[in-house]
Amino acid sequence: MVLNDIVTLVEQKCDGRSLGIANHKLWADIVRKEAAQTALAGGFHGLYFLYKEAVVTGGSIAAQARYELPDDFVTDLSVWYDGELLEKSSGKSLDVTAQADIAGGYLPSWYSMRGLEIEIAPPTPVAGKEIKMFYCALPEAIVTATDPAAFHDYFMDFWPMLHVYGMAEHALDSVGAYAAAKNFRDRFDREVGRLAMKNRQFWLQGIKIRYQNWDEFESQLRHVFPQFGNVFRQEESAS
Repeated sequence: MVLNDIVTLVEQKCDGRSLGIANHKLWADIVRKEAAQTALAGGFHGLYFLYKEAVVTGGSIAAQARYELPDDFVTDLSVWYDGELLEKSSGKSLDVTAQADIAGGYLPSWYSMRGLEIEIAPPTPVAGKEIKMFYCALPEAIVTATDPAAFHDYFMDFWPMLHVYGMAEHALDSVGAYAAAKNFRDRFDREVGRLAMKNRQFWLQGIKIRYQNWDEFESQLRHVFPQFGNVFRQEESAS
C-alpha cells in the first residue's frame, strides 16, 4: 500500500476533506517515529524491521574514546571495532575488566553509552580503523525527491492501518474535531498493541533457533540477527 492509498483512507475518515499531500506526509512521518519509539511496541530490543548498520565517518581517531551515536538511533546498540564485537560495560562506571584492559594498554574491547555518544575502552589507539554500529533506528522519512504519494516501505506495506489511524488523529485535530481525533488515537494505540505482539513473537522465535550438529553451530556468526531478520521478511512477503 502506497502513501496515496493511505491518504485516501484518511480523508474518507475525515468526511472526504482534502488536506494536501504535504500535510499527510508530515503526519505520516510523525506517526511512524512515534510508533517506533513507544515502550510497548519497541520493548527491550526495538522493532525487528527497523535495524540497520552505520559506520563512523573516517573511522577511529587515535587516542579518542568517545564517538557520536547516529542521529536516528532508538535502542539496542551493538558495536564493532576493526571487525571485533565489543562487550557492553555498565552505564555508571567501567567494569573491573575494562579498567584492567585500559591499564594494560590493550585494544578496545568494551563500550558504554554516554548520552548521545558511545565511549570505547580502551580508547582507540590508531586512526582509520572501522567502527561499526548495529542498532534499532527510526523509520526512514518519506521520500520527497520523487512523488511522495507513491512512497511505500515494509512499515507501510504491513502496518497500513497504524498509519491511517495515527494520521487521521492529526488530520481531525487540524480541523478542530477533537472528540473524533481521540477516537482515532484509541484505534492507533490498539494497532500499536498488535504491532507489539508481532514484535514480541519475532524475538521469541529468534531465541528458539535449533542446530542439527556442532558444525552447523560453529558456522554461525556471533551476531546473527540480520540473518533472522532477512528470513522473516522473505517469509512475510511470500505469505
